[in-house]
Amino acid sequence: MPYFCQVESHMEGIVLRRRMRAHWATILGLIFAGCSSVNGHPLKLMTQVATPCNPTKDPGCHPVYVSCEQLDLRELTLRVGVFDSENTTVTCPPELVNGPVTVQVSYRTGEPFYMIDTDFVREGLTQNVSAGPFSESDPEWQMLIR
Repeated sequence: MPYFCQVESHMEGIVLRRRMRAHWATILGLIFAGCSSVNGHPLKLMTQVATPCNPTKDPGCHPVYVSCEQLDLRELTLRVGVFDSENTTVTCPPELVNGPVTVQVSYRTGEPFYMIDTDFVREGLTQNVSAGPFSESDPEWQMLIR
């Protein structure tokens, strides 16, 4: 076999090995990306105060919060993460009318910070809500729904 054919054949072998390495690296990356652990964190959901008041001036005053019915909200899908988000769907807590309510959300560990996003439809318009950034060590994650 002429020298040129041997070199060409050798080069094809190198290119094929490089492609196989890249292929396996991609497969292993996908496998290990799917192995990041999922953890939970409390999230304080709150709505806007419809009737603001100052309890120090008027001791009988109690703020009135916007309810799930007023928001036309039945459930929320909360997406937690920046690059690889984890979804948690919660039923809108009827207790929101009395003040903040804590729910548990899932997130994938290992990100430097976390954003929380959700959306819902009210009166035919999509409402987008975001909160954050939060770190894993932050004791309180909270989101205001309006």
